[in-house]
Amino acid sequence: MKPTSIIFLVVAVLLIIGGWIACSIAKDTAVLDGYDLFRTAEDGSNTVRRDIPEGIGKIELIFKNADVRIVGGAEESYAEFSNFREGLYTLSVAGQIFSFDDMPNISSILSFSGGYSFSGVRYLLRGGIFNSEPRQITIYLSPDSELKVVSVDCTSCTLEADNTAAKFDLIVKASKSASVSLKEYRTACALEVTAPNTELTFEGGYIDSLKLHTEKLNLNTNAVSISGIDVEAKSGTVSMRFPSAIRAYGFHVETSGRFLLCGEEEDVPYEKSPMISAIGTYSFIAGSADIELAEMTD
Repeated sequence: MKPTSIIFLVVAVLLIIGGWIACSIAKDTAVLDGYDLFRTAEDGSNTVRRDIPEGIGKIELIFKNADVRIVGGAEESYAEFSNFREGLYTLSVAGQIFSFDDMPNISSILSFSGGYSFSGVRYLLRGGIFNSEPRQITIYLSPDSELKVVSVDCTSCTLEADNTAAKFDLIVKASKSASVSLKEYRTACALEVTAPNTELTFEGGYIDSLKLHTEKLNLNTNAVSISGIDVEAKSGTVSMRFPSAIRAYGFHVETSGRFLLCGEEEDVPYEKSPMISAIGTYSFIAGSADIELAEMTD
């Protein structure tokens, strides 16, 4: 190695060491002076809260991997985002859309408002480049919320909603997998999930429309009333127990697996029109999936 290269290498190492020492001293000084280097929640966690303004009609969540929870009956509507790196996402309100996008936000790292600033870099490097802590998004909704749509666009996610009276369509699109768990979830709107691997567990409640588009499906519902079902899958299992009679509904079932309707195995493809036009249709185009539809009395 040339002497000039060695000199530059030594200088670079000294600058790195000096910078690390300076940052450590600055951090300790900030702590002594009571200055928070990082914005945190009251309990000290890495959580950011944002109020959801009145009149918001759509919440749009875009991220790679995270756990999402929807909580109804809150005193006010707001969202909490945990363990997302400051400067690597955008959070905005435009018109009637509340939007969160977990994509690199260079403008927040290199902020030009009021001058040239690198204030966001400390968040980027906080605890190392890669953050292994689970990322969570919690949406709290008040009964007065005017929300019409919650949209989730991700690589993989889990989504939970308990004891929620929803007035909005819930739409989940994942490029790899989606796991949805609902309990006592009540809505006159739609639930739609599109993902290569989909798992849906639904315990108690009702929903107007259920649409699932997937390759591998694991669907389990118990004591859930559904007005219309549209399922497309290539494999998996479907087990649904309904709180009321379902024989009046229309059916369109295509599968090379077993199809059990109210305890009786039916030949497939199975086709039946609804008894009256006001009643919906349960459609399953399910590849090799086994399907069991039953009433609670069966």
